[in-house]
Amino acid sequence: MLRFENVDVYASPLGCLIGTQAYPPGFAVKGKAFIFGKKVEIDCSLGKSGLKLKGEIDEFTLGPLAIRGGRRAHGSRTLNPLIDLELTKERQHFEVSGSITLWDLEASIFVLAEVFPNTQLEFNFELAWSDLLKFQVDGKLIRPEGAKGEQVVSIGRLRDADFQLHALMEQKILASVAESMQKWFKSASQSVHEGIDEAKRKLDTAKKEFDEACKRAEQVVEDKRVIFNQRMEEAQAGLRTKQQEIAGKRAEAEKQVIAEEKRAAAEIATAQAVLDEKQKSFQDDMEQTKRDLASKRRDAEDSLDEKIHDLQDKRVSIQESFGDATRAIQEADDRVRENQGRSIDGVDGLWSSLLTGCARMG
Repeated sequence: MLRFENVDVYASPLGCLIGTQAYPPGFAVKGKAFIFGKKVEIDCSLGKSGLKLKGEIDEFTLGPLAIRGGRRAHGSRTLNPLIDLELTKERQHFEVSGSITLWDLEASIFVLAEVFPNTQLEFNFELAWSDLLKFQVDGKLIRPEGAKGEQVVSIGRLRDADFQLHALMEQKILASVAESMQKWFKSASQSVHEGIDEAKRKLDTAKKEFDEACKRAEQVVEDKRVIFNQRMEEAQAGLRTKQQEIAGKRAEAEKQVIAEEKRAAAEIATAQAVLDEKQKSFQDDMEQTKRDLASKRRDAEDSLDEKIHDLQDKRVSIQESFGDATRAIQEADDRVRENQGRSIDGVDGLWSSLLTGCARMG
């Protein structure tokens, strides 16, 4: 009974920023639905810019009822009924077209209303009561001319505007009456040959049929005229109601747009303040990191200098120690040479001096 296909839905109540991609607040739905096998297309979006709605449904027939397309502004006829609604700061536009057939009665409607940027109003109603009687009414808003002959784009009050109305009635009743008259004259011509009495009888019969046909035609015309006047009054009342609804929707849309602009400005200010705070915190952290790194570098250089100084002190100490040992060995060698040939006790004293020198060397 009901099937959806290729439906896209977007909903973001507050809007957000993911990476470098900004998602504005709003709601949108676009897709197709099939109801009892008939396709319905819809494209709707609602956000800070306003409301946009476009819809179309396949024509269908259900018993004596048939729904089809209708006439559009440029005169062409659409295959399917459609609706086009836009309420934004740039454009306030409404359009609907379609036709309905129920048994022998067919009615079509077309309404085009636009408040901004170009004020225009156009409508068309077609009503076919039967093959003998059809009505069509066209209406169009006439914008006044400016100082240089240009048409005024906007009109302050629609009630003061002028309209061009055109009504057309197509009827075949007179053709039916003419056909009856031809039959009557043909009957009168034949009566000349058939006799006066027979001709009079046929003439009376034809006259009676003609009078009855005229009465029926007059009654049909009167009935249709009454219904037509009633339909015209209903259409005018509906037109006035639509004008009031459009004016109310425009005011409400303007309020919503102003409110959304204020809310968006507040959110942008809040986001900018948060961003500035994060930038300041990041800058402070960066400066502290630089200071810590410089301090650690100075500590490392001081530690390295201290180790180098200790190493140099140890080198000097070792060199001094080895210098004492060299002198002690040299003195011992000299004593050995001087005391060659002496007693063993003298040699022991020499080795004792050598050991003493080595002990001083450490």
